[in-house]
Amino acid sequence: MKKVTVNKTRILTAAAALVAVFSLAGCGSNAVQEIPRSAETSRSEEATPETAAPEVSATPTPTPEPTPAVVVPTSVTLEQEGGILNNGMTWTLHATVLPEDAADKTIAWTSADESVATIDDSGVITTHAPGQTTITAASTAGGVSTTYNLVVQEVVKCSYCGGTGHKADTCAVKKTAEQQAATVAAQQQAAAQAAEQAAAAQAAEQPAAEAAQPADPGYEVDWAGRRIYYEGDANIPEGGVVQRPDGTRYIKGPRCVIFGYDTCPEDTDPSLPGNTPFTGDCVFCGDFGHDVYHCPILDEQENPDAFLIDN
Repeated sequence: MKKVTVNKTRILTAAAALVAVFSLAGCGSNAVQEIPRSAETSRSEEATPETAAPEVSATPTPTPEPTPAVVVPTSVTLEQEGGILNNGMTWTLHATVLPEDAADKTIAWTSADESVATIDDSGVITTHAPGQTTITAASTAGGVSTTYNLVVQEVVKCSYCGGTGHKADTCAVKKTAEQQAATVAAQQQAAAQAAEQAAAAQAAEQPAAEAAQPADPGYEVDWAGRRIYYEGDANIPEGGVVQRPDGTRYIKGPRCVIFGYDTCPEDTDPSLPGNTPFTGDCVFCGDFGHDVYHCPILDEQENPDAFLIDN
């Protein structure tokens, strides 16, 4: 039998190689192998609106607003162009700045001659001495201005009323008093003339009135100027006024008729017979065309005394 000689070195080398192979195989069985995902699994695991992270939108850059234009003054005006003040007085000027919506309406006040007058920031003028100066009102923002011509005069005092600013020859109080005095004097003169004229007229009328009075006839007359006879007198004519002892009166008519006596025309009732005295031909009824002797009214009367009335 043939003796086989084994090389130990080769055996050891082969054994080591086998151990290495088996070690690699064991490691491959224990490793986690990645399994390819299906399309459905991929879609199911996609982000949903609830699970998806919110999208971050870009913040827009704001557009800057345009800066409004500043409105500047275009004109400055005063209430007057000038004036006159007495020395020692103060006066306030008021300036108007346009347009109304001007941003800055500040006024700078200046006086050309501060020895005559000064002005403060509020527009108050203070006078110091007689003279003339120019006050300027200028806008501090718009470059526009206006002026006020000021004359300062010495204080003038009136010797009549004691007021300032005028003399006695131009004093309104004195003029009014003089006018009133002249009016009173004219009224007094007119009253005196009227009194003189009235006295002269009265003096002229008195002789005429005395001459116009009739001479005393020597007997009494009634209101109508008719002679009054007393009852019992034998010379009583028809139509005469007869007075009784008791003072009552009546008119004596023809045929012994007693007519009623008319005391006053205003109290006479012309509708009654005998109360229209002597207006016509008939002295009884006053009608025309017949006399008392043919009076139809008188002829019808049975009692002539019915016409008697008391005075």
